[in-house]
Amino acid sequence: MTLVQVWEIVDYPCGRRLAPVLRRELERLREARELHCSAELAEKLGRISAKTIDRLLAREKRERQLRRNRNPALHPLLYQKIPVKVAADWETSQVGNLQVDYVEHCGRSTRGETYTHFRRWTSPAGF
Repeated sequence: MTLVQVWEIVDYPCGRRLAPVLRRELERLREARELHCSAELAEKLGRISAKTIDRLLAREKRERQLRRNRNPALHPLLYQKIPVKVAADWETSQVGNLQVDYVEHCGRSTRGETYTHFRRWTSPAGF
């Protein structure tokens, strides 16, 4: 059950991504009382392999129907309506051109309390 709790807290990653998080964050979660487990179980979770995590969480993933499509197919008309330049089309020698990245970290929904966004502005030519 503890593995499932950590998996939920960090938004359902695959075993390959969850294993390093367990090693890095498990003790912090225990100290913050987000996770209640014995020292022996915490030690085992710190040594668990990615394949074992995937095997142990397979049933939970099936029950929750958590198959994520990381590359959803977009409608081709969307590309026609939104002008997109690839890096080769950019004029990078002129100072003042900006590249803006906007990333939302909201889990499965933008509703709720756990919602964050980041904006990063960079100039390919430098300042």
